[in-house]
Amino acid sequence: MTDNVQIPEQNMARALAPEDILIGEYVAFLSMIEEIEPFVFTFEFSPRTICAPKYESFPCSVEPMKVRAVCLPYVFIKDVKGKLRTLDVRQVRLARLPKEYGSSVWKCLRKKKAKDKSDK
Repeated sequence: MTDNVQIPEQNMARALAPEDILIGEYVAFLSMIEEIEPFVFTFEFSPRTICAPKYESFPCSVEPMKVRAVCLPYVFIKDVKGKLRTLDVRQVRLARLPKEYGSSVWKCLRKKKAKDKSDK
């Protein structure tokens, strides 16, 4: 017999609509949308419309990122390594992380990265 355990709302990551992304919050990848370019060889010289199939991939590891700026469809983020980059929300799905979770994981990973760097 299993008991149903309720997870408190404040301890759950939530999928974000692009317009709900806010500066300063912690986010993580839920999935990435990728296109596969089709390789079609024809002997015809007439123009043809070929749709590239899209699929959703899921990240192997998830680290929190901080949102630095938003100008939809672009989101400027900083990862725990200090790397800055721009994401296109048409190609990624993001989740909002609870502030307590995001900040504690961020601090732990930053310390680990700094320690790894000093050991080299």
